Amino acid sequence: MTDSAKIKNLHRSSFTAMNTTFELMIVCDDETYAKQAAWVAYDELQRIENILSSFISHSEISRINRLDANQPTMVDLDVLQCLTIALQVYEETNHAFDITIGTLFKCLLNKDKTLRTPTDEELKFAIAHTGSNLIKLNPADFTVEILASPIKIDLGAIGKGFALDKMAVLLRDWSIDSAMLSAGGSTILAMDPPNDRKGFPVTVSSPLKPDKNLYRLELANTAFSSSGLIDAPHIIDPRTAKPVTSKLSSWVSAKTAARADALSTAMIVMNPKEIKAYAKKHPDQLFMYAKRSKLQKNKEVIIKYGNWPKPYKSDTPNAPQQQPEAQSQG
Repeated sequence: MTDSAKIKNLHRSSFTAMNTTFELMIVCDDETYAKQAAWVAYDELQRIENILSSFISHSEISRINRLDANQPTMVDLDVLQCLTIALQVYEETNHAFDITIGTLFKCLLNKDKTLRTPTDEELKFAIAHTGSNLIKLNPADFTVEILASPIKIDLGAIGKGFALDKMAVLLRDWSIDSAMLSAGGSTILAMDPPNDRKGFPVTVSSPLKPDKNLYRLELANTAFSSSGLIDAPHIIDPRTAKPVTSKLSSWVSAKTAARADALSTAMIVMNPKEIKAYAKKHPDQLFMYAKRSKLQKNKEVIIKYGNWPKPYKSDTPNAPQQQPEAQSQG
């Protein structure tokens, strides 16, 4: 947790949305004003959930999922923006991040997330209806259409981060510039740092030993996200239609929470060469993933890229713990 005793005028608020807990840590001289701004940010969070969630029948994403092929429909600007980011990450990660993987999930996983064996026809159908290349965006007239029906778009691996970005914009409109926003502890967006500090403190913990801290970061004007397989043993690679088993967790920083959210999931799917190549193209970002040691099952091997600080020396928690929260694509 954040050491609030060391951050002057820090005010906390928490809300439940998108099946997780969002936390706002606002630095402001006026506690009442900070609380009012937090509630306005919560209203924005609810608005975003109502248009992006595939679990809400009247949401815009649910409406898109019910479209026939080649039937354009007008959408909210925020929906168009979120889909645009998702499709950009899809291309940047060699299709490792795919918001249309829902049909493939339904084919390969039981309701309890255990693997099932589909028929050849089931698998062929699921593969034919998976791929973000099946989504066509028309920014000029604010429309979206799908090229094959049905598909299942699910923004669960990017929507929380996108919501944090929108909430941060609203807070700045309220002249609140110093704040840290968290979605379930797995995706964090840090705004301007508190006075006399480099940033908001965040610790990265071991996926196999959550009480052990690996790194302590000072975040400011950046986003940071983690994904993992500990609580969701079956994340599917949309490119191979097979479960991913090679990694335990991933961590990534980015300029926006939406991109960090999406990239942390993509890194679970991407192979080591892909991750290395992507990190080389983005030297200003942090990338790290953990895999289980082949020699010791209870030990992880850490591979990292970017300007990480020295490993954390103390196990005394004084910052939000970035324990990987299972995130599914779709």
